[in-house]
Amino acid sequence: MSDSNEVVDFFEIESSANAARASLLPEKSKARYERTYTYFKEWCNSKNVKTINETVLLAYFNDRASNLTSPTSLWSEYSMLKLTLCANENLDISKFKQVISFLKRKNDGYIPKKANIFTKEEITRFLCDAPDHAFLLMKVAMVLGVAGACRTDELYHLNYEDVEIKPDVGIVKILQSKNKIPRSFCGNWLQ
Repeated sequence: MSDSNEVVDFFEIESSANAARASLLPEKSKARYERTYTYFKEWCNSKNVKTINETVLLAYFNDRASNLTSPTSLWSEYSMLKLTLCANENLDISKFKQVISFLKRKNDGYIPKKANIFTKEEITRFLCDAPDHAFLLMKVAMVLGVAGACRTDELYHLNYEDVEIKPDVGIVKILQSKNKIPRSFCGNWLQ
């Protein structure tokens, strides 16, 4: 095999590996991951950091802890950096035990806000008592969301063609789901 073939093979492999690395980031939040990575790299440049290690990450998260209001934001940044550093620098920060311990200590005593949820009685009262002329679309969205365990994004992407109404049953097809597996459900809500 000649040297030129080895060079071509190397560039093909490198190109293929770069394409695979680019697909590691979740498509939906890719921009956020890249922003976090860029911010970290800018922080490293401002501190004249040449090599990323556990001490550097500990200092970075200590600085970020003073700017971020929620410990969960630190964990979120850690998660994004873990993936981007692995993809871009081949660095596995999940083995940095001091960083993980630091994040856990910052999480001590934190009580997350609970989301408000409707009770079964509140849902029933809304469906029965709210006037249809003002709330029909909200009622339909509520029934579809509860009966089909739909996420907000799934309801948002639902089209008229995805709903089939038969005399005794309604069939709903969710074509764009979070896990990218289409699903359907049916119910006899028309009575």
